[in-house]
Amino acid sequence: MTSSSLSIVIKNILKKYQDGEMVLMFYESKHCLNSAMRNKLVAVIIKDQIQNNKNLNRTRFIELAKGIEELFPSETEELYFIPYCKEGNIISPNRGKLYDKFCNIKKDITKISGSKRKHSDGNKEFNLNDEGIKHN
Repeated sequence: MTSSSLSIVIKNILKKYQDGEMVLMFYESKHCLNSAMRNKLVAVIIKDQIQNNKNLNRTRFIELAKGIEELFPSETEELYFIPYCKEGNIISPNRGKLYDKFCNIKKDITKISGSKRKHSDGNKEFNLNDEGIKHN
């Protein structure tokens, strides 16, 4: 995807939801996001990705983080996703607001459904495509 299309993807996702519209209006008036708006932003994006059965892999998380940074220039991509990295014996797991929200939702779904799902780092898919997800 081109960089301009990434910001369009994020904007289109946000426009579909009331909380997303709230984030856009807040940024338009303040030219920055506060912690509460960042939390709304990642919740809307991750829930949209899950509800629309998007494959959430390393590449997709990177695209979403870049799209956020492009749409909201005061934000940094690294706040939203830092991919798994291994240098020698030092391992840095996936991190960032998008990934954390995904893990929290995945944990909640697992509690509700009782199903176990594979989860992997690297460029593998983080899949939650399950009937129970569509109702959340």
